[in-house]
Amino acid sequence: MGDAVYRQAGIFQISLFYPLQTGPSAAAARGELIRTAFKRGISITSGTVTVRVVRTPDIGQGRVDADRWHIPCKIQFFADIST
Repeated sequence: MGDAVYRQAGIFQISLFYPLQTGPSAAAARGELIRTAFKRGISITSGTVTVRVVRTPDIGQGRVDADRWHIPCKIQFFADIST
């Protein structure tokens, strides 16, 4: 009786690593680009999967990691999957 749909929730983790010489400003700019591209409520569909961003992406505090500047980014989502 129709298609079955199930929901999968998750967190998409992005780790930005930039050379220290570039400075934290380039990494921070990329983090803001991610925040803008994946706004809360955006819906992306491909085939039988629809992904929705639950919250505004969380751009973490930058820090030095070996020879790189590291900024963690988290995008909470859920996906409705038709089978």
